[in-house]
Amino acid sequence: MLESTHLLTGFSLATEDGEIGSVKDFYFDDQHWNIRYLVVETGNWFFGRKVLISPHAIQGVAWENRLLKVKMTKDQVRSSPSIDTNLPVSKQLEKKLNDYYAWPNYGSAGMGYPTTGMVKVTRTIKAEVEEDTGADKHLRSYRHVRDYKVYNADGFLGETADFLVDTADWTLPYLVIEMADAEEGEMIAIPSDQIASIDFSTYAVAITQGREQLKKISAIL
Repeated sequence: MLESTHLLTGFSLATEDGEIGSVKDFYFDDQHWNIRYLVVETGNWFFGRKVLISPHAIQGVAWENRLLKVKMTKDQVRSSPSIDTNLPVSKQLEKKLNDYYAWPNYGSAGMGYPTTGMVKVTRTIKAEVEEDTGADKHLRSYRHVRDYKVYNADGFLGETADFLVDTADWTLPYLVIEMADAEEGEMIAIPSDQIASIDFSTYAVAITQGREQLKKISAIL
C-alpha cells in the first residue's frame, strides 16, 4: 500500500508494553530508495531522547489510531546502544545498533531491497568528510529534502513535497512534486528511478526526463 511519508510523520510507536514516542523524521537511502530508520522522539519515560527504529521492527499499522506497532519492549529501547541520531550517522554505530536488535545490516548481501537506479549525489566538502569518518553518505533526512527545487532539461519544474512509501517493504517508489506551472496545490508523483541527482548543498533535485516524457510516466495526485 502506498502512503504519504508526510502523513506518517507524527505516528506513535507502540511496543509490547506501551508507547515509546512518535515519529519525527525518516532517514532514507538515496541509492536504494528505501526508508532505513524512523527517527522517534521518546516521551518522558526516556527523557525525550531520540532513537532510531528500523522498519524491520514494524509489525503493523493502525491507521485509525495513527499507530505503528513494533516488535520490541521499552526495556530493549532503554538498554539499546547510545547513538547520535543527527546526520551523518556512523556506520560503526549503525552496525552496533542493528546487531543489538538483530536487524539486517545495510549493504550486506541478501537485503532484498531493489536498486532502482544509482543516483548521483553531488559531492561537497561535507560528503568527503563523511567518507573519512566512516559515516554513510547515502543516509538522508526526509524532512531536510522537502521543499527542494526540482529541475530537468526544460528548466524549473517545482518543489519536492513528499515521498510515497510502500508500507509492505518501506521502499520509496515515488517522489511527489508540487508543480510550478500547474494549478495551485496540484502535485505529480514521479518514479524515484527518474531522479538523476540530488545536490544537498544547493537544495536541488535533477530529473532525467523532459516535461513531455514525465506526463507519460507520472501520476497526478
